[in-house]
Amino acid sequence: MIQEIRVTSFENYVNEITEREKEMWSRGVTNKSFSLIPGFVRYGLGGDKEISAVLDFMAAYQNYHTKIENSFELYSLMQHYGFPTRLLDWSTSMIVALYFALDGEASHDRDGNSIDRVVWGMTTGMLNKLNFLKRRVIPTAIGKASSAGEKYLPSPLRREEGDNSKFEVKPIAVRMPFTNKRVHAQKGCFTIHGSDPQGIEDIMLSNGLGSELVKFVFDENAATNIRKTLHKMEINEDDIYQDLNSLSQRIVRKRKIGVEN
Repeated sequence: MIQEIRVTSFENYVNEITEREKEMWSRGVTNKSFSLIPGFVRYGLGGDKEISAVLDFMAAYQNYHTKIENSFELYSLMQHYGFPTRLLDWSTSMIVALYFALDGEASHDRDGNSIDRVVWGMTTGMLNKLNFLKRRVIPTAIGKASSAGEKYLPSPLRREEGDNSKFEVKPIAVRMPFTNKRVHAQKGCFTIHGSDPQGIEDIMLSNGLGSELVKFVFDENAATNIRKTLHKMEINEDDIYQDLNSLSQRIVRKRKIGVEN
């Protein structure tokens, strides 16, 4: 069973986190109903479609970026720029995840009611008990963990393509060898899906690991108040996104530019 905790304030959120004995990775989403599935599932990108799309990216990305030799680093670059990969972004910081959960406009149901936001917490490393690692160890580079590691990559990114359809089945939690300053600022880490398209919450539940997940749930009133607290603490857009667009957004928001007095 997945524990669900309703959060009413920033202080309440911090207390809930600090009282938990287990270290967690976290992921913030703006809609409680969203499943923990990566882009390749949402876009139906599998089989030959996935291979062709990856090859297209590999053929053109050097027009905009220096060449990357490490396949896992290249795959995380693809994720970073919106390509529908098998990766799902997490953070080792519950504050970063909170920011993502509260960022942007609220989603609404058919009756116009705002949908709750959520921060997922997952016990660090527990997901790896389901696959070839057989232990609670997070590899710093999945390729060093096992020769089976490359079977989480689309075949064009493998050293030896082999059978294009062969993937590991269960997802795994990894730290990618990536030096992008945004990922560093967000204390980024990843889960990567194999051939099982189910959300991580469903996979963990069906394997008796539901207790290793927790959902921190925020209604829109709590979200609005906590967002104000984050801004007062100088946790802002450009701290998270590390680019000039977010710097401009922060200045516009703080100076209330475009807002009638």
